[in-house]
Amino acid sequence: MRYTNLLYEEPPVTLADRMRFRFARWIKVKPHTLVNRRPIVTFTFDDFPRSAARTGFDILEKYSVRGTYYVCAGLQGTRNEIEEYASAEDIIDVVTRGHELACHTFSHLDGLRASPGDLARDIDRNSREVAALLNGYKYENFAYPYGRICHGLQVEIAKRFTSGRGVFRGINQGTIDLANLSAELLYHPVEQQATAHRLIEENARVGGWLIFVTHDIGATPSPYGCTEPQLNDALRAATESGAEILTVREALKKIGATPSH
Repeated sequence: MRYTNLLYEEPPVTLADRMRFRFARWIKVKPHTLVNRRPIVTFTFDDFPRSAARTGFDILEKYSVRGTYYVCAGLQGTRNEIEEYASAEDIIDVVTRGHELACHTFSHLDGLRASPGDLARDIDRNSREVAALLNGYKYENFAYPYGRICHGLQVEIAKRFTSGRGVFRGINQGTIDLANLSAELLYHPVEQQATAHRLIEENARVGGWLIFVTHDIGATPSPYGCTEPQLNDALRAATESGAEILTVREALKKIGATPSH
């Protein structure tokens, strides 16, 4: 079994990258105005470490809600320094238990460094792998590995998927860019718990769509993961706020977005 550091080692960011990020943030490739009547909160899991399934399922389902799992099929059965990534069985369980499976490329490919052709092939391979596991299952939504985004990449993702989720902070409200959904981090530092409560309260006030992103779940999570009490606390707060807790796919329907395929 091979090991990988993908969860930890982000490629360096150059000045040119920062300029491309800034442009991507302000130019809406796929604008859409929300029409939901109630606030929405979504919990998403990137890279799909195994604990996001085994532990995440139990916590989400305790509240009778489901999450969105952005999977890189090429990471199946590999490990990082903390734990194993999801197995084929875990990937199948996402769908059989009613959660959403979404695309994160096959090999966790950095869209800013890959050629358009390489990126397309990597996404296609991820789609083929999952379709073979799940009798033709088709992804509807995408998350950018490392949160790396640029205008050209947004355009390509907008053609292929109903949505692309980045990591630009904020609540989705008013007119948003479906090719660059905003998300908030649900990571380990204890101050994140207070931040999550504040965001949930603000989302309830503005009637928006708040998306949380995390990775692994455990007593000693990675810098990109959270603890079981953190996830449980955020779910409880979201439920008590009166928000609907939905997958990305379900939320898109509530806000009136039309599936790309």
